[in-house]
Amino acid sequence: MQELTTDDDSILLCSDCFEDEGLRIDAYKIGLESSEECPKCKSKGGQKLTKELIRGLAWRFFVSGTTIRCEYGAAPVVQTNEHHYGKSDIRPSLWLESDVKLIEGAAKIGFFHYGPRLWMCSGIVNLAT
Repeated sequence: MQELTTDDDSILLCSDCFEDEGLRIDAYKIGLESSEECPKCKSKGGQKLTKELIRGLAWRFFVSGTTIRCEYGAAPVVQTNEHHYGKSDIRPSLWLESDVKLIEGAAKIGFFHYGPRLWMCSGIVNLAT
C-alpha cells in the first residue's frame, strides 16, 4: 500500500510577502528561519511559512484580532475555513485586500463574517419579561 504524501511542509510564502506591517510582523514571529528563496516574492530574508503556519497566521490576525470581548463571553467577527475557499465575503480595508487574497490562495481557505451571536456575548436572557 502506498502512503499519501502532502505538501503541507513545503514553503509557500514568507513574512516579506505581506504588505501590512502587522501581518508581516506576525508572520515573522511564527515563521521558520531559512535562507531558502521564497517561492512567491523571492526574498531570502523573510521567515518562511508553510500552509499550516499561514492558517495559524490567519487565525491569529483575523479571527483572534476581531474577537469582541464582553462581560459574559466573547466571539470573533471574522472566521475562516476551507469550506469558504473561493467564497470569501468579508470586505477588508484597502491595505489588507492583497494580503487576504495571498492568504486565501496559499492556505486554500476563505474568510467570512461570523457574528457575534448574541448568546456568545451576553448573559442569560430572560425572554419571559
